[in-house]
Amino acid sequence: MDSDVTNARLAEPSRSTPTVNWTGIVLFIVLTFGISWGIWLGLRALGVPFVIRTAIGMFGPALAALLVRLIRREGFAGAGLRLVGRGRTGAARMYFAAYFVPPLLIALGIGLALLTAIQHWAFSENLQASAHAIVNALARQGRALPPGYSAEQLALFNVIASTALAFTLGILFNMIFTFGEEFGWRGYLLPRLAPLGGIYAAIITGVIWGLWHAPLILLDGYNYPGHPWLGIGMMVLFTISLSMIFTWLRFRSGSVWPSTVAHAAFNAQAGFGILLLSHADSLVAVPIGIIGLIPMIALAIWLAATGRLKPEPDNVIIPASMIEPASAWLKPIVGEAKETLNNTSPGENDMNAIETYKLKRTFGNLVAVDDLTLSIPEGTVFGFLGPNGAGKTTTVRVLAALISATEGTATVAGHQVGIDNTAIRQSVGILTETPGLYDRLSAQQNLIFFARLYDVPAPRAATQVEHYLRMLGLWERRDERVGGFSKGMRQKLAIARALLHEPKVIFLDEPTSGLDPEAARIVLDFIKELRAEGRTIFLTTHNLPEADELCDVVGVFRTKLVQVDTPKNLRDGIFGRGTKIRFAGDASNWLTAVQALPFVRNVTAQDNTLLVALDNPDDQNPPLVQTLVTAGAQIRTVEPISHSLEEVYLELLGK
Repeated sequence: MDSDVTNARLAEPSRSTPTVNWTGIVLFIVLTFGISWGIWLGLRALGVPFVIRTAIGMFGPALAALLVRLIRREGFAGAGLRLVGRGRTGAARMYFAAYFVPPLLIALGIGLALLTAIQHWAFSENLQASAHAIVNALARQGRALPPGYSAEQLALFNVIASTALAFTLGILFNMIFTFGEEFGWRGYLLPRLAPLGGIYAAIITGVIWGLWHAPLILLDGYNYPGHPWLGIGMMVLFTISLSMIFTWLRFRSGSVWPSTVAHAAFNAQAGFGILLLSHADSLVAVPIGIIGLIPMIALAIWLAATGRLKPEPDNVIIPASMIEPASAWLKPIVGEAKETLNNTSPGENDMNAIETYKLKRTFGNLVAVDDLTLSIPEGTVFGFLGPNGAGKTTTVRVLAALISATEGTATVAGHQVGIDNTAIRQSVGILTETPGLYDRLSAQQNLIFFARLYDVPAPRAATQVEHYLRMLGLWERRDERVGGFSKGMRQKLAIARALLHEPKVIFLDEPTSGLDPEAARIVLDFIKELRAEGRTIFLTTHNLPEADELCDVVGVFRTKLVQVDTPKNLRDGIFGRGTKIRFAGDASNWLTAVQALPFVRNVTAQDNTLLVALDNPDDQNPPLVQTLVTAGAQIRTVEPISHSLEEVYLELLGK
């Protein structure tokens, strides 16, 4: 029959790769080059000093990004203006890296230049040259050296002050200008190229960034005097390396600020190579010659090779129109299965949350569920117990309208499986053994996303997300990526996901599987809270003590339902009731006295303990104890005989 049936299941959402918005990218590039090049060329024609016109032109990318966002009404989502992006773990480390990586790379470049003898240590010579420059500058102004100071002392003081500034206020001052670049390059262009992959996005951004410097190199010899065209190539190589490093900072932090700090640090500290080393051709020398670039290139290659340039989700611009509502995914059951289900009917008790009648599901010749007839009242925690392969998960999938029934009928939350599948899916929540969550989204982002799939209105979704994150103790971790969560935290988050749309019936498949005791206890307490709210919970588990603690009713199942009742009734029905009496001495001395009592069904002695089988221990224990005391027995304890649910389970399955 199944060959003629379209299974009722949630179809997988389309996994279309986010497309690159080339229109916005091209407009951004045109505006960036137009604004910056216009500023540089216009101010150059007016005779404005190089440093001033260069600094002003650095705001071109930011202005272009702002204009594109306004013209295209894109808003500022994904702009990275937050100090820490949502759901980022370890973002503080990115600021640490942004501050210390630039001087480390510059230091490595200096060491490599000395090791290869491309440049030699020339601090004294450079200090002496600086002293001569100070004397000449004062002479031009008609001033003398301050009393008690030599030119060399002033030069050394200048070096110390400049070094201190390079690691403090110099970075803050440079951030004013580097933000002008980073808001454009890493705040707009990089996220829109991210669907191509982090490495490609970083390289393309680096190439465009390098070519953007062309007028400064060609007309003013910026950084590479005497090598205009070769200098542009070197600049592109330099910006590609930096782009990959800054991309790592951007994606890992979810913010443009770490890359802004790193960019400012490079600008503030780049002069150390010139200060400490002898002069050499700019194409070779530190900081941005080939020797200075080698450590940067090595770090960029390592970041790419170790997968650290993968885009984070909120840096990939995905149009809202690409996210389909859950209602667009639902496929109804049709064909023979629908006809079969229409011809049979379950019980008529409207107070039952779940009812099945002769339910059967087969896979070819394999019978997974056979002749299941069951009624579960509203507000009940029902434990569905059975060995692996018994058909428990298949039963859940049928009841949740994820797969069709082969025969029989089922009603869940007042809706008939196979007839009202959409209504069932809207009325139930499901936790599977391996819940699918998006590792690169935060806990809050995951729940907001799934709330949208459930068609939960946005204001209510926000309320629901906060409510369940707080109930499950995850609210303080809401902005952390799920990929860093423990198994217990992920399980709790998956439970929250199953409850976002306030389902009447909740299916929990092994909710504490693989959890540590503390996490399992939190989940169990939460299930108790759900029961207190009047929810109906269908629980499948191998943890029988948990089932004993939580469940109002349990059903032992192995393809067919073996027996269903309360845990207490199952124990009493299989093992009977009784009392355990522990004595000061050998319990066998009192066997005869107990056996003589007419209400005692059976009695056995084990060392210093008597196990007495009774029909009604509450009424029969007092005369039993009185008889023993009168006979001279020294009784230490009297307690009911208890049997675990595991013993009941094994007895029912004949193991």
